[in-house]
Amino acid sequence: FGFSLAVNAWVFLRISGGLFNPAVTFGMCLIGALPWVRGGLLFVSQVLGGIVASALVQCMFPGELNVRTTLGGGTTIAQGLFIEMFLT
Repeated sequence: FGFSLAVNAWVFLRISGGLFNPAVTFGMCLIGALPWVRGGLLFVSQVLGGIVASALVQCMFPGELNVRTTLGGGTTIAQGLFIEMFLT
């Protein structure tokens, strides 16, 4: 996941500065690294992109999603912590 995000950030660097997260965009505006007008346009486009992406997922996977926040397959909490650390 991290590699794909890095590739997308590099590909879209000239368009959005590699920004995909509205919170990061807002932070960049606060510190003056991004003009407020461009930041506002990016913010709106990022939120709309997230809405469109969620609508596409809902269309592609009709019905209820099987989403759980528990560890599966006999994984202990300590193992889950290290899996999360290494994969993140």
